[in-house]
Amino acid sequence: MPVPADVVSIDGVSRPPRHGPIGPVRERESSDLVLVSPGPHLGRRPWVVIGLWALVAIVVIVSSGVFGRDMEDSFTAPGVDSQIAVDLLSSAGSDRAGVTARIVATPSTAVTFAEPAAGADLAKVRAAIRSLPRVVAVDESFSPDDRVALLSVQ
Repeated sequence: MPVPADVVSIDGVSRPPRHGPIGPVRERESSDLVLVSPGPHLGRRPWVVIGLWALVAIVVIVSSGVFGRDMEDSFTAPGVDSQIAVDLLSSAGSDRAGVTARIVATPSTAVTFAEPAAGADLAKVRAAIRSLPRVVAVDESFSPDDRVALLSVQ
């Protein structure tokens, strides 16, 4: 027998349509039950939910270790003054034993330390540092473009 338009048939049982505040309420589909039915059950068992999330986190971490590639920690920015200073530190042997201080200098009036005035100023700074008490040595190295000088004080 055909079902009238104002009657909804679910599982062969005829019911009048339900209306919510906005309009007709649609009946739940089976896919809704997959997400809705565990909600109240898991809401009463928070430790189960926490355990499941911890298990998922462990699976993700182990999977990334087994199937992922090595992490890359490269903090290089070629051409930047701070990168030039870092390169100078590594070329000057920053792993030397003893207490060391590093001074990074740039010329104040000249463009590079290759100019005589800037070289003389750097020599004065180096001499002043050597005259300090307990200074054993002062080593210097320059950036490739002679714009930055690194003085290593031991």
